[in-house]
Amino acid sequence: MKQLVRALMRICVSLLIGIVGVATIVGCGGSGGSIVVSDASVSITASGLSPRDFSLARGGSVTWTNNTSRTVKIVSGGILVPSPSTDECALPPPLPDFTIAEDGSFTPTTKNLYISTRAVLWSNLSSKTVELHIIDETGTQIFCKDILKCYVDGCYFSRVGEYTFYLSDTPETTCTFTLSGTPDTDGKFESPYLSPGQSYSTVVNQEGQYQDYCVIDQADPYTSHMSGSIAMQ
Repeated sequence: MKQLVRALMRICVSLLIGIVGVATIVGCGGSGGSIVVSDASVSITASGLSPRDFSLARGGSVTWTNNTSRTVKIVSGGILVPSPSTDECALPPPLPDFTIAEDGSFTPTTKNLYISTRAVLWSNLSSKTVELHIIDETGTQIFCKDILKCYVDGCYFSRVGEYTFYLSDTPETTCTFTLSGTPDTDGKFESPYLSPGQSYSTVVNQEGQYQDYCVIDQADPYTSHMSGSIAMQ
């Protein structure tokens, strides 16, 4: 109990002066693929998009295939990332999203989160410093951070998707969280809703810029937890 109190007190201090070492994970408008293709095929799966980001020749076509059990559609545009508000300074500090126990286990083991102006937080309640690793849905490590004992640390995310995290000492213990956001459509293309197994194709003509897109579930049309980026060549 004393460890929890001390950890929560550290949250208050950290948020007043800025969380030490907090990282920012930037989102859509990524590097795309290194190989330019004239036509691309993207598989929509339960765990994400494959490939998620790629490079496409101007005038090339993209075909998305729904390999999930859900009904979804593809829309052009990225994810709306809210801007910080001065009113947030008056709000009480948030509780950590995950706690780390002495044996290296996490509570909770999975969670659905929404892109916001605050960091995703981990509270280390163990008696030692731990090294936290976070990988995205492509298997790329995007974050590695030492979290001191009885301390709270975290990172900011501006890209939706499924993230997996674990500690260096206990890599077999993995947990996940899914980050969702509000689609920020630009009206360049939009598919009809696709049932499982259906596909949608479109030609993309923009040159010298990124074209972001996201996948929307019919059951929750105002949020998305899948987004990708096309690097136009």
